[in-house]
Amino acid sequence: MNIVRVVSAITARGGVTLYLADGRTINLPARSYRTEAIMREIACPLAERKQPEIDLDLYSIEARIENRTGGFVSFLKRKWKDFAAMFGGKAPDGATPEADTLVAVVNGVEIPGMEKIERQLEHAAYKDCVGLQKFLGRLSTVINERGHTVQELLDFLSKGDLPIADDGMIVAYKSLVREGDHYLDCHSRSVRQRVGSLVRMDVNMVDPNRRIECSHGLHVGRRDYMGQFSGDVMTLILIDPADVVAVPLKDPSKMRVRAYQIVGELTEEGRQLIRQNKPMTSVEADAKLLASVLRGERVPVIETVDIGKNGMVIDIREEKPAVVPVVEEKAHALDDSGEKAEELVANVRETVKEVVEQQNAAAAEVTTENVSADPAKPEKAAKPKSKKPKKGSYDHIPEKWRQAYIDVTTGKMSQREAEKVYRISAKKLRALIRENAK
Repeated sequence: MNIVRVVSAITARGGVTLYLADGRTINLPARSYRTEAIMREIACPLAERKQPEIDLDLYSIEARIENRTGGFVSFLKRKWKDFAAMFGGKAPDGATPEADTLVAVVNGVEIPGMEKIERQLEHAAYKDCVGLQKFLGRLSTVINERGHTVQELLDFLSKGDLPIADDGMIVAYKSLVREGDHYLDCHSRSVRQRVGSLVRMDVNMVDPNRRIECSHGLHVGRRDYMGQFSGDVMTLILIDPADVVAVPLKDPSKMRVRAYQIVGELTEEGRQLIRQNKPMTSVEADAKLLASVLRGERVPVIETVDIGKNGMVIDIREEKPAVVPVVEEKAHALDDSGEKAEELVANVRETVKEVVEQQNAAAAEVTTENVSADPAKPEKAAKPKSKKPKKGSYDHIPEKWRQAYIDVTTGKMSQREAEKVYRISAKKLRALIRENAK
């Protein structure tokens, strides 16, 4: 257990700062499921001038994943030097041998570098753990023989915006050119494909050299890579982690793979958002498409498109209508999930206002007593009971001071702004904040 007592919280656009009774502070990012969970726990008590105690271990990403997977996935800390044999006798590129790395243990196999996919881990801890568990299971089968490739894949996912699918497959983007009821690749304009196509080539045809950015292979990318293409169609694709061959060392926003499956086409609005490096899940149709892809409610493979040395060979497996199943659920991009800081601020502010209004109503309540049993005599209203204001309460604070305090402590205004707006003394405002933080 790691129990701490929170005495106050300051919210701003960048996130939330918690002030603890022992003098420490904890900074929480704005767009985070963990932040949202903690704030929902402490917002009301803080608004009521209480100092809530929370167990930080209950919000631990690693502990939550271990619990949700029933121990199938566990975590430990190791040094990068412990994995030197996996990378040819030294730590992987960019890693210091003596530095710590977060290691996932799956099927008795250790997979280092988990700190690279913090957003995927948090999503698994607080939302859906199925995909991550299957993904790590896939990696555990290839890590010992393809350690470098696994670390490159984690580099690709480190800034990826899409969750991992429930079957452990990676979801990414592919920009294509429309031609009738099919698509063509942007480079050669010769590979015909469509929703439901499994496009593949022999692994020996894919350049494994991660120090070369552009070379032979099937190219796929995350959102921040898509603005470089001139295609007029943006598709969602699935990649088996075992089919990843190389992620360029200097540009991990793209990968060379030996196969990918097209599972859906984004709307034009969604495509434009992707090209601007913005989440497409703000578009309802695209959010539902992503949800169906993640859950496995998607178009099956209806044809394989094999790319060989002598050109393209299409092997039609089975003709089916390329219609993506529609689900009512909406999915979020990883950087468009969790409650935003602005919303957290608004929620805390509204909670504080409600508490203040309740306190004011209670203070102003007038009780009456029946002073006579004689109906001829009118009942006399009793005088309001006087209450001595408690230290740290709002009751003894004038209205403008109370509003200034609320605006500062919830992040709506800076202290300097509040002084100017409400025309109050900086010294007295600081004293008020200190008094109510105790």
